[in-house]
Amino acid sequence: MEKYFTAIFDLTKLPSLLCLVIAMSGTFFFYYPEYVIIVINKKSDIYIYGYIAYLISVPIVIISVIKYILKKISYIYSYYSAKKQIRETILTLNANEKKVLREFYLEPQFSLEMPFDDSTVLGLIDKKILYNTSPYSGAMFLNGNLSSFQIGKYARKFINPIIHLDCIPINATEKEKHDLLKNRPSWGRPLYIKD
Repeated sequence: MEKYFTAIFDLTKLPSLLCLVIAMSGTFFFYYPEYVIIVINKKSDIYIYGYIAYLISVPIVIISVIKYILKKISYIYSYYSAKKQIRETILTLNANEKKVLREFYLEPQFSLEMPFDDSTVLGLIDKKILYNTSPYSGAMFLNGNLSSFQIGKYARKFINPIIHLDCIPINATEKEKHDLLKNRPSWGRPLYIKD
């Protein structure tokens, strides 16, 4: 019963759309009769019941529109606050989190295999920086196997690898490159390093 009641105040559901049609047509019918082709006697039952339906529909439509606007405002606020939170998180990454995210730039791929039970990977998932893209991830979580992850769309746009992740700058010395490539997560795919 509750879902039918809430459907009345949802502009995407049929009951609310029906109330919208009644309210709009009733506005023309009762307040602008010169634009309506059908003429009904004001003392007839149809006119009285139509006016009652109109009076019930108008508040429902007003409440539905207010609810819709508040829902949109809430969505926009949560969207921008989530973006702000991701930006602040990227600016305060610790060394281990930088190592994990740097892997996406050392091996230029959108998706990488990482252990789900790694504490750093779990922390980046909680901070909404990494997302699991594996279709069968539920079974793999229990085994401790590798699972496929990628950086979130907004986080990828904001991250500058050289500034935020201490990636190899273009004019880096061989020693800096060597130190950076040796400083990788234990599960990272080994790259060829000259000793």
